Amino acid sequence: MALIETQALCKTFTRGEETIHALRSVSLSVETGEFISIIGPSGSGKSTLMYILGLLDKPSSGAYLLGGARVDNLTDIERAKVRNKRIGFVFQGFHLLPREDSLRNVMLPLVYSPGISSQVARDTAEGCLRRVGLQDRMNHRPNELSGGQRQRVAIARALVNNPSIVFADEPTGNLDSKTGAGILSLFQELHTSGVTIVLVTHDPQIAARAERRIRVQDGVASEES
Repeated sequence: MALIETQALCKTFTRGEETIHALRSVSLSVETGEFISIIGPSGSGKSTLMYILGLLDKPSSGAYLLGGARVDNLTDIERAKVRNKRIGFVFQGFHLLPREDSLRNVMLPLVYSPGISSQVARDTAEGCLRRVGLQDRMNHRPNELSGGQRQRVAIARALVNNPSIVFADEPTGNLDSKTGAGILSLFQELHTSGVTIVLVTHDPQIAARAERRIRVQDGVASEES
């Protein structure tokens, strides 16, 4: 059974009198532990697809199954619960709280997890920061960190709930090539440890780091050979 399965997903937007087809009948599957990339130019529909797969948006039609269970028809509250338990996100812009240190930023998702004590949350966050090599930066705020270190904090935060899947949207976009290569190597390490990775990018060289590549063009998804 696939971890992710979509069946004829479509997403349309209305802009004035114009109907925009962001996704056109997208059917794909991702197995547990896979590392895939979704590649396409700006405006191709790749980010729209990621938002739907990450339960940040809903399709206009079609079906989405996560772990064999239908999730495209869930309410906003139900989708938020699934996201918090099963999905981690890493974004190009890091999305860290500027006034909080690394430890507090990583602990944040656990604040919304019922039954987790502050000590368990702290211990778990510390473990995730060690996992990404930031054991000596736990008490530093984002403005005291390099771009690569900030992205590592964001990756640690994505891992803190032990998610089934990590979605990474242009995770090296704000980094120089050397630092970006280090972040991609970290994703490779996470994949080797069993984490399912879905990486969204416009860069063919970055996409090539994945086991499998899905190209999105004009809302249509196809597998690259």
